[in-house]
Amino acid sequence: MKASKTLYMKSITFSVVLMTLLSYSGIAQVDTVYGFDPKSIKAHVKEGTSQYLIFFQNKKKAKRAGAFLTTQRVSYKNINGIEAIAIEQKTYSSDTSAYFYEYSLVRRDNFNPIHFRMWTQRTGLLAYDFYPDRMEASDTVVNNAKKGLVSTFKKPLLNWNIDLLTFPLLDLKNGKSYFMNFYQPGSPKEAQLYEYKVTGTETIRGNDGEQIDCWKLSIAYSETNKATFYISKKTNEVLKLEEDFGSGVRYKVRLPGDLVIR
Repeated sequence: MKASKTLYMKSITFSVVLMTLLSYSGIAQVDTVYGFDPKSIKAHVKEGTSQYLIFFQNKKKAKRAGAFLTTQRVSYKNINGIEAIAIEQKTYSSDTSAYFYEYSLVRRDNFNPIHFRMWTQRTGLLAYDFYPDRMEASDTVVNNAKKGLVSTFKKPLLNWNIDLLTFPLLDLKNGKSYFMNFYQPGSPKEAQLYEYKVTGTETIRGNDGEQIDCWKLSIAYSETNKATFYISKKTNEVLKLEEDFGSGVRYKVRLPGDLVIR
């Protein structure tokens, strides 16, 4: 009995020491994210319009580049009794065939998707409805190119197409990692946990010359494809993206509100 008590006390002591070491070590704290708190959503997802400039450049042929402009409009709606957030995105370029349109509906209480549709010249119209355990091609949308498609899932998921509105909902802190259960609507690839890490902080210059303190949130999609998002500590907005995908680089920069095109 005395030996058992001694082992029990040693076990408790070891556990306390281990927890203390972990709390003071460089080991990252990890959050697994399937949805968000409604208070965070209310605080950081505001109605209005924002705009981003997107720039691609080929590493071997520096003169080969492409530029796009994305406008993102957020509005609150009530859809069949469900409090929702609508996100309408339009992307323009000098080539009209590259234009694409996206419309997302998410729940206001957890940010999980309700509906998603997109249109491009290449794919035509694609539309999907989301339920607690599945996604179905919308049968009420005329000319839906994905009619009849059904995809099931076991855990609540997040719409990867609206990541710039999703990252501001994270409780960003040094040393933290977040496994986000992202899914790209319509993709044959199932939703999965993608690891994003807070890799430090950096001060960047805003459009008006202001110095802005930012969190750096990074992800390695593969050995040759890595990206870092710069998120304002003050407003929680994503101000810049830098991505290296091997053969080229991509930048996405938030533009001033007064430049927004309707």
